[in-house]
Amino acid sequence: ASVSERIASGELAVEVLDTALAYEWQALITILAISVLNVVLGVWRPKMKRRRTPGWAGTGSTRIGMERQRERDRLAVAERPQSGPEA
Repeated sequence: ASVSERIASGELAVEVLDTALAYEWQALITILAISVLNVVLGVWRPKMKRRRTPGWAGTGSTRIGMERQRERDRLAVAERPQSGPEA
C-alpha cells in the first residue's frame, strides 16, 4: 500500500510496482505448484524402495517380520548339535 501511495504521489516509477507484482506472482505460482505436487504425491503414494541390510533381508520391518526372524533364530540355535565335553 505504501508503494502505491508513493507511486501516486510521483516519488517512485510505475516499474517498481510492476516488478514487485511480478515477484509476487512468481511466488504464488511456485507455492501453487508445490501444493499440487504435494496433493498428487499424497493421492498417488509411490512406493519408495529402501535398501535393506543383509541381516534383515526378507523379514520386513514390521513387528510380525521381526517376530518371525526371532523364531527362526531360536530354531536355528535349537537345531545346532550340542557339543559335550570331549574325553
